[in-house]
Amino acid sequence: MEQDANSSDSYLIRKKIVDLDIVIHRIKAVEQNLTRRADSLKSITGELLASGDTTRAKNYALEIAHIKFLLKRILYTEMLLEVAKTRLEIISIVQPIAEQIKVVNSLIMEAKGIAKFTSPELSELNEIDKTLERLVLPVNESTPSETEQDEEIKNILKMASESASRKIQEMYPEVPVEQKSLKDKLYEYAKSKGGRFVMEDAVRELKASREEIVTALKELQKEGRIILEESEGY
Repeated sequence: MEQDANSSDSYLIRKKIVDLDIVIHRIKAVEQNLTRRADSLKSITGELLASGDTTRAKNYALEIAHIKFLLKRILYTEMLLEVAKTRLEIISIVQPIAEQIKVVNSLIMEAKGIAKFTSPELSELNEIDKTLERLVLPVNESTPSETEQDEEIKNILKMASESASRKIQEMYPEVPVEQKSLKDKLYEYAKSKGGRFVMEDAVRELKASREEIVTALKELQKEGRIILEESEGY
């Protein structure tokens, strides 16, 4: 009778491993779609910044930021389920251990919560949330070391969250959509020229009118950042 119960447990665990693998593949598909979208927006944002269209660049940068938020949560979910799958594979080889099953269940429930509340427009995650509900395993015996278990679960969650954050930051560093004012550009330009420059060169290189540059120079002088001297140029 006990052998039948063990056999049934082993079958259930193997089935859960297959189900988890399917869920992980579906999450990866969502991740790939979002990554392609973010890469496309990143390219467009760069082109807009190069052309000086900062207003539209900011709009695209905001969308990239939203996708980064979604990707971080999706990567976090994926990492939790990968750990859960590995634990189940270990359990499938040895006798099912209640402590390990508790860890697996906690990771699945955390992933389920992320999938449910990440974003309403991602219908794929809604389906994944429903699937994860069915993946929670029954625990047939009490766990003697609750404190150690809880600490282990916390460490896994923390590690997955930090890892997801690092990966997203590496993939999509902040887009510098805020452009410097002409005054600041002119100040840096003057410094690069040793404090003296020819007006015509500044007009050409900074793509500003003579009047705009004169106004910026007067503002810089008023702020005490430069001292103007009459000469061939500034």
